[in-house]
Amino acid sequence: MMRRSPTDNQATLLRQLLAELRRERKIHQADLARSLNKPQSFVSKYEIGERKLDFVEVINICGALNKNPHELIDEFMEITTRLKLK
Repeated sequence: MMRRSPTDNQATLLRQLLAELRRERKIHQADLARSLNKPQSFVSKYEIGERKLDFVEVINICGALNKNPHELIDEFMEITTRLKLK
């Protein structure tokens, strides 16, 4: 059995943070996808880990969810430091 790398753990954390944010905002995957001008499967696939996001996509998702990307990065870094995912 292969161990997950820290990068895999960080990618999982980012997906979880974005999915949680979407749910907190009470936005459906289809609605988020529409605001990003993407198919619903785009959101579904990154949330379940079938697709990796690039930096620009993360920034655009933050914009669509009305989340300051700096705040998301701060949350991400705080959690990765606490969990020692670096």
